[in-house]
Formats: sequence, structure tokens, C-alpha cells
Amino acid sequence: MDTEAEKRDRDRTLQTEFTKCQQENQYLRTQLAQLQQENDRLQSELIQQRQECDRLRQSEARSRQASLLSTVAQIANLLLRSPDRTTVLPDVVRLLGKAVGSDRCCLTQDVAHPETGVPAVRILMEWCQVGVSPSIDSTPDLETGVPWENFAQFRENYLQGVVSNYLVADLPEPTRSIFLEQSLTSILVVPILVKGQSWGQIGFDNCGEPRLYDEAEIAILQVAADSIAAAIERQEKDEELLRLEQARSQELERHNAELQQTLDRLSESEERYRSLFEMSNEGIYRYEIEQPFSISLSVDDQVEYLYQHFRLVDRAIGKCGTARLKHCAVNLEYCYEVSFVWS
Repeated sequence: MDTEAEKRDRDRTLQTEFTKCQQENQYLRTQLAQLQQENDRLQSELIQQRQECDRLRQSEARSRQASLLSTVAQIANLLLRSPDRTTVLPDVVRLLGKAVGSDRCCLTQDVAHPETGVPAVRILMEWCQVGVSPSIDSTPDLETGVPWENFAQFRENYLQGVVSNYLVADLPEPTRSIFLEQSLTSILVVPILVKGQSWGQIGFDNCGEPRLYDEAEIAILQVAADSIAAAIERQEKDEELLRLEQARSQELERHNAELQQTLDRLSESEERYRSLFEMSNEGIYRYEIEQPFSISLSVDDQVEYLYQHFRLVDRAIGKCGTARLKHCAVNLEYCYEVSFVWS
């Protein structure tokens, strides 16, 4: 059995260790409190940094949207001033691609496939960032037409006038493989509707980091698509008016030719008429009556009225002899013209 001295020594040792544990526990508590304070500070800084990042992102988004709006206004002005949209569409595609920061921007149109006649899409023009190859290098059929059945998901959206905004990795086959051959990681397609009917699309390709466009950017790009649609519709109307004007001009030329033929025939008839009276033994004077009179009057009254109210208009004189009076009625009710034949 332990002696009393050994018990006291063991108790003192235990007491010392307990005291050390208490001190260490207090130290750890102090450290924990400091760490908690540091954690709170870091959390506060993280929140501030996140708020600052959000603010910067919002500011960047507003700046990008303002730049995009300015570009769309510039595009609308280009399309409005140009009588032929095809002359400015390359600039339109370039400006849009640069404004949104895409690697490619292309304008495509709905066509019938040249061999099968099925609905297809072909590329009209394309702009690429430096170092990015055109999509037709990987998909040459885009120059003539690729059937829409290869882009079924896009076609469904397009016919409804809905924007397609996808990551390529999420797309089904064969669409995904076609886009991967073009080095695409994401794509935005905005439909162009002319008179409510599908005409074509504006496509924005990203070949590096995938990107989905936000609603504000899409809304602005839809305005650009509407501007292109308005230019297409306006030019189609102008071309139709030009065709109508050309048709009217041709019709007028035809009428003028017929009129000229009629005038030529009248001239020939007048010449024969003049020749006839130059060789005639009679002279013809044409008179007009100042006021019409009823042919129901007696012949004497008519003659009396004529002498008081007629005036000389024309004459054709041959060899004159004695005078003879002849009158004629222009319609059943009134007489407007009288010819005197002197012989």
C-alpha cells in the first residue's frame, strides 16, 4: 500500500497536471475566440468582396449592354440609309460579333436543299475573330444548304420565334458532333422573322470558354434581328414597287406607241382630207355656236339663231362658187357645231 507521502505526491502531481490542463484549455479557448474573430472578419471581407464582384459584374454588364445598344443603333442606321441591304450586312455581322465578344458571328437563311428540296439552312456571310477558322471549313455544305433535320432542336425553337441559347455539350446528336467539328463550346441563335415568317438567323459562336447569354443581351440582339428583318422587308417592297413601275412604264410605252400610230394615221387622213379639198370645187367653213339650242325649233328659227350666235373656227377652201348652208346636230337634244359648204 502507498504511504501517506506517496499519496500526497501523487495528488500534487495530479493537481499540477489538472492546473496545466486548465491553463491549456483556457489558452485554446482564447485561441478559438481569436480564430472566430478572424473567421468573422474574413467572412465579412468575403461578403464585401462578393458584393464588389457583383457590383463590378453588374457594371461590366451595364457597360456591355450600353455598348451593345450603341452597336444596334449604329446597325439600324446603316440598314436604314442603305437602299441595298447586301452592301452593309458584312458590316452588320462584324459589328455584332465584336460587340458581344463572340468568336464567330454569322447570318444564315432558310432555303430548299438544292438536291432534295427539303428545308435547309445556308450561310450568307460570316465574321470570325483573328485565329478562328470559318465554320464552312468544317461544314462545307453550309455554302449550299444543310438540312434542318440535323438541327431539330434549333428548328423547333426557330419556327416558334424563340432564341436558342445552348452549351454544345448539352445538345443531342447529330447537332453536337457538327458543332464540335466547328470547335464550338456554346452557341446563341436569334431568329429573323419577316412578315411573321421565318427568313433566317443570326448566330453567335463561342469556341473557347462556354458562355450562355443573359436575358438583357438576348433582348438587345433581338432588336438587331428585327432591324435586319425590317431592312429585308423594306427592300422587298422597294423591289416590288420597282417591278410595278417598270410594268407601268412598259404599258405606257405601249400606249404611247399605239397613240403615235393613231396620230400617224390621223396625219395621213388629214393630208388626204386637205388634198381632197385643195382639188375640190367647194369650200367648207366650220363654225361653233356660242350657246347650244334645241333642234326642235323650226328651220327658220334655227337659221336666225345661227346668224346671231355662230363664230368661225376652221375652213377649207377650194374653188368657191355659190353658197349653200348645211347644219348638223351633235346629239339628240342640242346642236353645237355647224358647217357651211360654199360652192
